Order: sequence, then structure tokens, then C-alpha cells
Amino acid sequence: MPELEDLRNRAGIFSDVSVIWDVSVNLTGSKQPERLEFLAVSPNYFSMLGVSPEKGRVFGSQDVAEGSPKPS
Repeated sequence: MPELEDLRNRAGIFSDVSVIWDVSVNLTGSKQPERLEFLAVSPNYFSMLGVSPEKGRVFGSQDVAEGSPKPS
């Protein structure tokens, strides 16, 4: 996170900055647990790329739970 804030605070270098990180978790609740591996992104990821969903909406900072770490 310090690196992200450093990049954001360098005025004029980047128009926007986002985070991507690997996540590996176990999904439980059925007969057999299943391992899930995916890339997680910060809430501004899709807007930074300038893309829109074909249906629905992309998530944003309003979707981050109160009290959780805010990566973007």
C-alpha cells in the first residue's frame, strides 16, 4: 500500500493507478471444498481501463465494506 500511495501522490506522472493481486482461497459449504484462484483488483480497475460492462455495472469504491482496507 505505501507504494500505491507513492505512485498516486506523484502528480502528473500517472492519470490513475490500480492494484491487481493473486488470491487463493478455499470455497466451502458443499460436500467437497474447492480451491479457487483468481486475480483481485482494486475498485477503480475497470474505470481506469475505460471499459464498461455489457450488462449490469462494474464495482467501485461504494462497494468496499466499511472498515475494510481500501486498495484504491
